[in-house]
Amino acid sequence: MTIIVNTNSNLGRADKKEVKQNIDIKKKEKIMAIAKGLGLDVGTSNTVLAKLEGEQINYTTIRTAFLDIEDMPMFKNMLNRQKIPFMVHNKKLYIIGESAIETAGAYSKEVKRPMKKGILVAKDQESVMIMRHLIETIVGKGNGEKICYSSPEIPLDEPDFDTLYHKELIGKILKDLGYIPMSINESHALSYSELVKYNFTGLNISFGAGMTNAVLTINGVPVVTISVAKGGDYIDRMTSKMQGITETIVQIRKETGVDLTAPKDNFEQALVFYYKNLIRFVIEKFIERFNASSNIFIKKPIPVVIAGGTSKAVNFNKIFTETLNELGKLPFEIETIIMASDPINTIAKGLLFAAAESETK
Repeated sequence: MTIIVNTNSNLGRADKKEVKQNIDIKKKEKIMAIAKGLGLDVGTSNTVLAKLEGEQINYTTIRTAFLDIEDMPMFKNMLNRQKIPFMVHNKKLYIIGESAIETAGAYSKEVKRPMKKGILVAKDQESVMIMRHLIETIVGKGNGEKICYSSPEIPLDEPDFDTLYHKELIGKILKDLGYIPMSINESHALSYSELVKYNFTGLNISFGAGMTNAVLTINGVPVVTISVAKGGDYIDRMTSKMQGITETIVQIRKETGVDLTAPKDNFEQALVFYYKNLIRFVIEKFIERFNASSNIFIKKPIPVVIAGGTSKAVNFNKIFTETLNELGKLPFEIETIIMASDPINTIAKGLLFAAAESETK
């Protein structure tokens, strides 16, 4: 039996973050905003809920992370004093969210995640339990509302990935909580949030922690879609091996802010190398898939949208453009490269709009 402890802590100091964003509601966004619905971006590193409140979008974010330690009274007392959220299960304490990363970094331990490379670690019941708790914490109980959640495609570089089980299990968790779930690819969600004025046409790339997803949409319809099982975690893992430090330490240092155009030391230079390697890999795989598709001809320049937590690095757009130029060009002309102003929340926003639009049909 799972006992949830410390429920009055509001998930600790920084474990569940709430941000409100005023939006300019017009045309299609206004139609979407009138309808009911929620958007849930289920990510390897962050899980984000987007909900409309009047003319304002409210985002709630929680780290998709946990750390297990021995169940001892002294540890419980310490966690309660610091208002750090935790669970107790099978004689273990589970620290949840941002606090898990902070605690793991302090003790040179690796933080654990219920998801790996963009999908739930389904064979691990511990991970399933944590994921259920995280989702219930962030969305609460439903009352028949439509909720659109993100789900990945089968990655080209790891075709044996069971993305179907992940999609169905997340859907079941939401259904059990009282919602009507639907899902779309997270990169497709970008077209809803970032390409309204371009009639939902463009190349949308989401650089996540576990996966990178990309989709070419024409008038909102997915035409070419790819996923690869590489993202920010790949950068952390490879830099960790090169530098001889834990992946958690790499993540913490990386998130303090690294300028990818001006690395200061060997650590930052390693990061730059693996960022470029990831970008190159994604672009090459997209071009391969596009060229393998028949009867696609785009005569006008279209935008490229970039989002996801991995794209938050300083000057990510510059090394993306630099890498794209090194490869030549895409199979179509680019009108502009759009860096999402809110790269973590924008996918949840797009999922919210997708849910709202489905309610109007």
